[in-house]
Order: sequence, then structure tokens, then C-alpha cells
Amino acid sequence: AAPNDPALADTLSGDLFLNSAVAFNGNPYDLYSVVLHEAGHALGLDHSTNPASPMFNRFNNTKKVLTPADITALQSLYGVRQADRFEGPAGNETAATSAALPRPISYDGDTPLVAFGDITRPGDVDYFRIDFPDDDDDDDDDYTGGVTVHLQTSGISTLAPRLTIYDRDGRLLQTRQSTSAVGDTLSLRLQVNAPGAWPYTVRVEAAPGDQIGVGGYGLAVRYDALSSTSNPAIDRVLRAPNTRLGPDAIDALFRDPLNTFFNPDEGKNETPGTATTLTTTPGYTRGTHFETVASIESTSDRDHYRFQLPAVTTNTVLTVTAWTNDARRLIPRLTIRRPGGAVVPARVLNAGDGRFTLQIPDAQPGAHFIVEVRGGDDKGMGNYYLNAHLGARASQIENYVANTLTDSRPSLKPTLYVARSQLFHFVLTAKPIEKLPDAQLRMTITSSTGRRMLTLLVRAGDVISRGVFLTPGAYTVQFHRVNVPQNSGYALGFTLSGSDITDPIGPVVSDPTLKPLYTTPTKPGSYTYPSGAQTTKPYNWASVAM
Repeated sequence: AAPNDPALADTLSGDLFLNSAVAFNGNPYDLYSVVLHEAGHALGLDHSTNPASPMFNRFNNTKKVLTPADITALQSLYGVRQADRFEGPAGNETAATSAALPRPISYDGDTPLVAFGDITRPGDVDYFRIDFPDDDDDDDDDYTGGVTVHLQTSGISTLAPRLTIYDRDGRLLQTRQSTSAVGDTLSLRLQVNAPGAWPYTVRVEAAPGDQIGVGGYGLAVRYDALSSTSNPAIDRVLRAPNTRLGPDAIDALFRDPLNTFFNPDEGKNETPGTATTLTTTPGYTRGTHFETVASIESTSDRDHYRFQLPAVTTNTVLTVTAWTNDARRLIPRLTIRRPGGAVVPARVLNAGDGRFTLQIPDAQPGAHFIVEVRGGDDKGMGNYYLNAHLGARASQIENYVANTLTDSRPSLKPTLYVARSQLFHFVLTAKPIEKLPDAQLRMTITSSTGRRMLTLLVRAGDVISRGVFLTPGAYTVQFHRVNVPQNSGYALGFTLSGSDITDPIGPVVSDPTLKPLYTTPTKPGSYTYPSGAQTTKPYNWASVAM
């Protein structure tokens, strides 16, 4: 299992790899028990000391049901599933209590109406009312023509949905259901032939046979004669994490997706003293999880957010992440401060592909923090999502190489020996050179055959991260100054840190290139490297400077 650490594992976080050469036939290992155990790891659970738990570290195929402690541990990581915003005091589980679809101001029907809902428990049913396009203009209440109802769980949840449409008298008009176990998209089209036919009612639920029967969904209603919004555009809006956006922001996304700012603050939280206070996300223990969606509206914009950790807690690992769906316009950067403005030391875990993550492993219970969000480099405007979570386990990052490039040594070439194939996560930090703002540091990893495996280029004063899969062998890792004139007298300090983030992958039947190297015959599990080092680590750095 790739670890539950998106800061390090990136898109591999949560992935499982099964050895296809093993027959999971119950003798002794059955597939369900093995996958259930590894799924726990992928979701962030450690081994359990309870023999009744599927996470017990010794195999027993009778352990196929989560224990209460397993469920509590998962809910501390992801929160308790909450009813959606449309339930209300009376719920929306009947046609009589159907919820209205949220409408932007001065809506005229030329963009779809969108609702993000949730089938919260098995048997939950949600009803929505579809009315004519414009409630405020009597000229539009006689709309006739096509209406497309689009229900999507694909990219949102694994719910197999069922969609049903009724007329104003409760008569069934159309229904469609899915059999997919990984989410799906359903569309139904109404033809409204008479002005008096409004309103219609839509019913959303899990399809019969869905073994889990819960999950989130997005619902979009398009008035076809008024709107030219394409199905792919609807898919993009529903698939993105837009559940916290209001109807006006959704409307703007359809009209101009590249130039829409989410929740613009108009300069109201530019300083630590004017920071916006975040409240605990519903479903989480108070003070352990905070979220918001906002935007950097100019290259000089700075957004600040304030929150407080619980006074009594055994969890001390604070992880704060900002990410964007459009890294072409915004490279988010974070700073964590005390209420007085002092910077809190934090480790950078991730700085790439539109994501930036800081972690404090020893956050003080009850402490107040202020997070500053800004744009980096010349990509400093756009929307972002901010997440702060208090957990129990810190990411394991170690420093590999720390040095300084000078006029007398403009390059450095250490050697990395890899004994067993694995996925590495590298974080490259270059110290600033105040009088050379364009100075950069380039790192290149090259195999013994001359194949370039990875190149990172970071501006002085910044940080970048990237993952790379390396098979057994020796690699040359070169660090070189860029845009620093020779004999200029300027030194460029740097640090390369990182982690090997998967269990080492051993020999595979069909791929002899993954056979381990540098093994110590007299000490199983130990490696002896050409540098002379003997260690149980499946990799070794040997510095060779030039």
C-alpha cells in the first residue's frame, strides 16, 4: 500500500499494488482479508494490537469486520459523515419537502443549476424541485423546451446512483439507475410542452444492489433552450471540490472558469491582525480540522486565517495544505505564524503541481495559529483550497544532502545507491541570494546507463518537490548553479530532503531489473554498498564532490 500521505505520495496516495503471481484462494490468504488490511494502511491506519481487528499484524482470515476502534480511528482522520445542507429540520426525503435548487442572483437560465448532496445512510432519499428558469420574471414562467437533469457520482464517490423524475402530480416520468461500483453519471431529458407543467420533482438515491449505499453526488439541471453549457463543462464543475461554493460562484464558473475568483475578500484579511477566523469542519472533533475556499486576487494579495487547537489532545502533528486546480496561474505558498506575527518553524513536505504543505510535528495543545496564503514566483493569482488538520503521526522526512555551491565548487555530484526499487519523494530547497533574484539551482538524477531520471529547477529562496521511481542501481545526482556568474563571489546553499515512501518492491517474476542489489549474504535484510557503508536501509548516499 502506498501511504496515506498525499503530501509525499501525491497521486499514489491510497493506491494498492497486488502481486498477480500470488493465488489469493484462501490457502492460506484470501483476497478480501488481504485487501481489507492493506486498505486500512492506505487510509492511514497503523497495525492494531486487537486480534479481532482486520489491522492486526498477523494474518487471520476471520477478521473481516472493522472494530469500533478502527471506525473511530478512521473518523478522526476523515470526520463523521454529515447530512447535506438540503436536509433541514424536515429533511428532503419526500416530494412534499423537496428542496429547491440553489439559484444565483438574477438567474435567467443560461447556466445550469447545481446542488451538491449526500446519501448519508443506507435508505436515504433526496428530493429536489425543478421549476421554470426565472422566478422573478413572469415572462419566463412559460418556458417550454428541453430540460436535462445530470446526476454524477463519478469522481465524487463510489455511490451507484438512481435518478427518477416525477411530474407535478407525482406521476413517474423517467427513471435510470447505475450498476457501477466506482461511481457513475446519469442523464435524463424532459420535454416541457406546456407552461403549466411546472414544477417537476427529482428523486436521488442509491441504486438497488449498491452494497454500501452511501456517498456524495452532484446534481445539475440545464434548460437546454437557454443554455449551451456542454456535458464536459458540467462534469468539470461537479467533479472539482466545489461543494463549499455558493450558487453565484458556480454560475461564474460556468461563464468564465479561468477568471472566476472564489470568495474574494477585497483586502479584508491582508494582515495577521485582520485574519479570518476558521471554525471546525462539521464531522470532526472540535479544533482538529479546518477548511476554506478562497482566492489570491492580485500578485500582492495576502490572505490570513486564524484557528485554535483543542486545549486537551494527544495529537500534536499540525499539517496545513493549500492547493489549486490551476497551477498555470497560481503557485500557492504558506507561512504559519503566532498571533503576534512571529513565524513558526515548519517543515515543507510538498511544493509542486499546485500544492504546498507545511507540517509542525510538535504543535502545542490550545495554541493559536495564523496561516498566511500568498502566490509564489510570477504565478500569483487564482483560487485555492486550504486545509489544516491535527493528527497523530508526522511524515518521515530526512535530510539527504546539505551543502553550498561556490565559485570554487559550482557543482556537486553525490552518488545514490539504490538496493531495492522504490518510490522516492524529494524536496529541494535553495537559500536566497538577495542581490541575485534570478539565481536558480538545478538538480539532475542520472542512471548508470546515462538515462536522466529526474530534473528539478528551483529559484533561490524557494522550494520544489517531486516523486520518482528508482530501480536498483547507482545514480549520479548533480547540483549546479544557474544564473549565478562565475567568480561573482555569491554562494548558493541548498538542502535535499525526502523519503522513500513505499515498502521496497522486491523481485517480480516478469521483471529481472527489480532484483535487489548490494545484499549482504551473511546478514539477511542488510546491505553493503560500494561506499563501504553497511545498513538495513535499501539506499545509501555517497558524497563525491567536484
